[in-house]
Amino acid sequence: MATSNIQQKPTTVAYKHIGDGLPIYFDLHVPASMSGEERLATVIFFHGGGLHAGNKDLAPAWLIQRSLSLGCAFISANYQLLPPASGHDIVQDIQDLFAFLAKNEINVDQRVFRADVNRIAVTGSSSGGHCAYLAGMHVSPKPRAIVGIYSPGGNLLISQYVKEKTAPFMMGRPLVNPAAFADFIYPFPDGPLPPTSDVPLVFGGPPTSRRPVMAALYLQLGIYLDYYTGQHEPSLSASFRAIFDKNGSIDELKAAIPEQHRRLFPQLAVDGNWPPTLLMHGTADTAVLPEESDHLYSLLKEANVTAELLKIPGVEHMFDLAPGAEAKWGKDFDAVKDFLAKHLLVV
Repeated sequence: MATSNIQQKPTTVAYKHIGDGLPIYFDLHVPASMSGEERLATVIFFHGGGLHAGNKDLAPAWLIQRSLSLGCAFISANYQLLPPASGHDIVQDIQDLFAFLAKNEINVDQRVFRADVNRIAVTGSSSGGHCAYLAGMHVSPKPRAIVGIYSPGGNLLISQYVKEKTAPFMMGRPLVNPAAFADFIYPFPDGPLPPTSDVPLVFGGPPTSRRPVMAALYLQLGIYLDYYTGQHEPSLSASFRAIFDKNGSIDELKAAIPEQHRRLFPQLAVDGNWPPTLLMHGTADTAVLPEESDHLYSLLKEANVTAELLKIPGVEHMFDLAPGAEAKWGKDFDAVKDFLAKHLLVV
């Protein structure tokens, strides 16, 4: 587990319920210095898993520890997973999480935690960083800072999302057999999938769910954006694919996005009001292409947004969770801490 060497046990809180009462949780870590009298600057983390799997247990220890050392609270949040949810449901979860923190106090070991909603940073690993970008777009007041850790969402208008793959393309893993996962593929022949917000990712052991391969399968088939937007008919991916096939322009791709889904594409929302952003990405990442962070960084600079890009040479996806990561990349992790301090600790 990514948080296994954190001394403090988190407080688990349900911030909303969906459907027939299914709770969606977050874990709260508070600094030892918390008196309960003040509102705390807070770092909110969203987990990876392709938006299809994962849970709040995936928060990296290096990020929790560095956030707490700043005197900040740290929250790791679950959110609804695709499918049956869509990106629109995830946006709603993010907004509901912020609303919950604005209105509620949480008892922690006979102390009271209150979030300072004017001093929140959002971050996430892999697809969790995509959630952080959505938070930057859709919550008010806006986060003070965003940190994307090898995250997609910086450019959803690339062929990676819509071209069918015929050879291994992600971290050396073999292609997935679609026939074995027909119940996860629209039109869902076995009926609608049940809602969920918590699918543990197991590293080095037998899988506990079939969901963790879903993001790779949808990318393999070139249909990821259909599940992300919730639009299968007509297929948004097919519309994009036709534009790529005729070497169409980026403007044609943008024009093909239905108005109701434009709110899910971070690259369309970058302007001078976007929060200060740090992007960290390995240059050898095959799960989320580094060009996504490169593209978002260029858009941020064009909009005169404070932005930093940390490119980690020669490393794959999830490099920060590998054994020995602290010794190898501790200085880069410290750069994230410094960025958070710069933007969160000013009242």
